[in-house]
Amino acid sequence: TGLGEILCVQKGKVLRRPIHATPQPDDFEPVEHFGYFDGISQPLFTKEDLSKYYASEKGGAPGVGWDPAASLDLVLVDDPFSDAPDAYGSFLVYRKLAQNYELFNSRVAACATALGVDEALAGAMVVGRFKDGTPVVDANAPVEAYKNDFMFDEEDEDGFRCPRHAHIRKVNPRGTTPFTSLRDERTRRIVRRGIPYGKPDPGIGADTTDTQAGPTERGLLFMCFQANIKRQFEFIQRTWVDNPNFPVSLLNPFAKDTGDDPLIG
Repeated sequence: TGLGEILCVQKGKVLRRPIHATPQPDDFEPVEHFGYFDGISQPLFTKEDLSKYYASEKGGAPGVGWDPAASLDLVLVDDPFSDAPDAYGSFLVYRKLAQNYELFNSRVAACATALGVDEALAGAMVVGRFKDGTPVVDANAPVEAYKNDFMFDEEDEDGFRCPRHAHIRKVNPRGTTPFTSLRDERTRRIVRRGIPYGKPDPGIGADTTDTQAGPTERGLLFMCFQANIKRQFEFIQRTWVDNPNFPVSLLNPFAKDTGDDPLIG
């Protein structure tokens, strides 16, 4: 049409691995290049999705622990150029995030040696979860029937189990944001999708036909929807992720220098 010029085409491919040792046809979960289960704790908007969540082994009881429910105004905003009653849109953020597989693993190994723990636990302290999704706040090793209904302010406010700098605490504080309410904290949420690009290291996904050992260009094509980019995506990135003193305990004036998010900070 002459309105634009294509400068780059980046192809992404979902990586999946079997959940159980003897998987069924649909028994696969999405992972990213570091090997961690991706896409946990998304906001849920429909009664059907909420019912599935609470019926699953991962969700708790309604009204107890983490509540994934969200109103559609979290992602939809009224179209200012139309008077139609159903004219809504959403703002999209797109990022290409490079991932250094070898460097990440070497840093996790160094962390494990320094702490005197195994690498699986050291990696969980970085991410906040083990590779299968088990939250480190509840376990020192992967648990097949782990729960996702934990709250940091109730179970680990001081970060003794899940470090305050861990990725999942930085991007979803679950009740530990200072000077605000949990209700306001939840309005910062985004609806995100991440598609890996580049060839994965052998053993990461179930598909072994297109892998590559050693350094190569790989990463994540990150997309998120929200009603307000400044209030949601930008706030999460600047005020939470890139803030070396977030989150801290207001009752402990010496609890500072939490550090950047080790994954996207």
